Amino acid sequence: LKKSNNVILSNVYRSPTPVNGMTPSDQQQYFLDNLEILMNDIRSVGIDTFVLTDSNINLFSDSPFTVNYINCVSDGGFAVANSPATRTQNSTHSHIDQILASGMESLAASGSIIDDISDHWPVFVALNRKKTVYKPEKVKKRQLTQANIGKLKNALNGLTWNNVTSCNNVD
Repeated sequence: LKKSNNVILSNVYRSPTPVNGMTPSDQQQYFLDNLEILMNDIRSVGIDTFVLTDSNINLFSDSPFTVNYINCVSDGGFAVANSPATRTQNSTHSHIDQILASGMESLAASGSIIDDISDHWPVFVALNRKKTVYKPEKVKKRQLTQANIGKLKNALNGLTWNNVTSCNNVD
């Protein structure tokens, strides 16, 4: 596919509590299965993609679910583009919001903005983009000299306007 200036930005949220009627294990597998489908669908488009997640999966943990999540992301052709903590509570730090990127070469910067707007720090991506240089079109201007004004008056005087002035229909 031709390289494009277009990108896909998406976001994903995974609730930290199980959905009614699902065990935590079933919910985790359901999330991974659907994330895999999403990544395959997006990758088939063939342009750089960034999925900003609130996965509630702490990448600072070595739990089996975290390992499965990281494997799912990398198997899907994505990489985690941000590495700092995205949530701090008391003295505990976690990395539960990820930026998943399929186009690392177009990534200029990514990370977290440390702010108390929410209990999570906002994540961001900045992209490398070619600046399009626009060449201004040459604008032709009429020279408003007395000679040119005289030429215009002579040209208008040479026209007959009878078909316009004698017509009663505006159409």
